[in-house]
Amino acid sequence: RESIKGSGLGTPATRAEIIEKLIRTSYIERQGKQLIPTSKGMQLLDLVPPALRSPELTAQWEQRLADIAQGKAKKTDFMSDIRKDTSQLVQNIRIDSTAYKPDNVSKSKCPQCGRYMLIVSGKRGRMLACPERSCGYRQPEKGDDFGKMGSRATQKMIDRYSDKEELGTNLGDLLKEALAQKDSNLKGGKGAKH
Repeated sequence: RESIKGSGLGTPATRAEIIEKLIRTSYIERQGKQLIPTSKGMQLLDLVPPALRSPELTAQWEQRLADIAQGKAKKTDFMSDIRKDTSQLVQNIRIDSTAYKPDNVSKSKCPQCGRYMLIVSGKRGRMLACPERSCGYRQPEKGDDFGKMGSRATQKMIDRYSDKEELGTNLGDLLKEALAQKDSNLKGGKGAKH
């Protein structure tokens, strides 16, 4: 606790930014004037090694950075310690059998990869999103607008075939190639380019 008092823990501006990000990512929520951890936030606290969830560690890092800025410590020593600590933490996480279990799993399966979709809140309201990052499929939570939001694969195809260097190619050929590649990606799964 003394290390926190002596070295501080962020600035009021960064603390506010961090709190807002925790709310946006559903780790905490506001209830009146209080900030309450969500079930996702509680799971994170269970999964993260104690050293990483300690505000004392952040305060120590900030103190060491201040010492570097004042010429009292070497940047190389700090970076070496960070690498060593990170390597140890990653090793501990790999051998730990605890796993994250999302509490927002829906009963709907992704039409592209078959995994159960997650209920998420976004700028456009609640939606179903595939948890597989390489798939990226999303759709509105309710209604018959199935697939209207599409997937990242569609956007990647638009970006790829909108390149100025491709202007000399026949549009029909481009569309056929794009659809063939999309079909092979969906059927091939692993090893296919996305």
